[in-house]
Amino acid sequence: MSFKKRHRLTEGRQNSSRNASLHHGPMESCSPEWTSSSRSPRQGPDSERIEANSVSEPVSTTAIDTSPVVDKSAIHTCDIDGCSSRPFKRRVDLNRHKKTHESVREYECSALGCNRVGAKGFQREDKLIDHMLAGHDDETIFTCPRCSLNLSMDLITIHRPWSPSKCDKIARYRTCSMPRCSFKVYFRKSEAMDGLISHLLEKHDLKQRNHFANLLRQRGYDAQTGGIPCPICPAIGCFLTHKDFYEHFMQVHFHGPVCGFHYHSESCPPNCYSRGFRARLSRCTMMPDEVKPHRRTILRVWPDFSQYRVWDDIERCTPSADNSRG
Repeated sequence: MSFKKRHRLTEGRQNSSRNASLHHGPMESCSPEWTSSSRSPRQGPDSERIEANSVSEPVSTTAIDTSPVVDKSAIHTCDIDGCSSRPFKRRVDLNRHKKTHESVREYECSALGCNRVGAKGFQREDKLIDHMLAGHDDETIFTCPRCSLNLSMDLITIHRPWSPSKCDKIARYRTCSMPRCSFKVYFRKSEAMDGLISHLLEKHDLKQRNHFANLLRQRGYDAQTGGIPCPICPAIGCFLTHKDFYEHFMQVHFHGPVCGFHYHSESCPPNCYSRGFRARLSRCTMMPDEVKPHRRTILRVWPDFSQYRVWDDIERCTPSADNSRG
């Protein structure tokens, strides 16, 4: 091939390359990854919405009010100087709160040697009852606030120096017979008292119970089984429930009618409410001599035993008696 012919071919290739670069631009500029106006092959309509939502919104710089919200319905406020309590909705709540500013409390503990008197007393009666049950036992001596008679706590409720509701609450509570144990139950039915037996067996092991066996027996329970031995006839064994012991006492040691309202069984219907133990106890016709020495032990396991006429020697403190004493 001649020199002229090779020169024409070479010049033609260079011209074609020059024209292509002028028409399409550089190769890098045509790439979709480097073109700002083009869409990525992996992008779609959803990605555009994500990018639009990802734009940060302006943050509010308004300060948040952290002051406590005052209930507009609470209109009763304490007028004692220096008191920062919130307003109360009810006036009775305000009056109860004002008692906290008093130096002398209304409810004082009348147990001998107890310091919960005066400024260390209680503002509410229920708090005093809780203190008496948790801080004192049946052997604690209390002084009647009306007649100054000294009686143990289990007998002071029979004397009834306080309001009927307060005496009934204290009289129907029973605590665990183990020393320094605050577990207590409220007697409504015999099943509630059975909780003391379950607690005694589950929470106090046999070694602890045997150590206080005499005390447990004095308070009406057996250290080995946790049951209730009859203090009048202990040879028959222990009763595993309080109801069984109650039935035993009424069948063997009680003398009286089968109904506390009807004196004759012929006129008493089988479903009469007065056939219950509590109603019948107050109607006893004869009290055996062997019952009285064990009355406190029976009362410990049977709160309704306070209705029995074995307590006639304990005079009830009535308002009229209080007034007669001056």
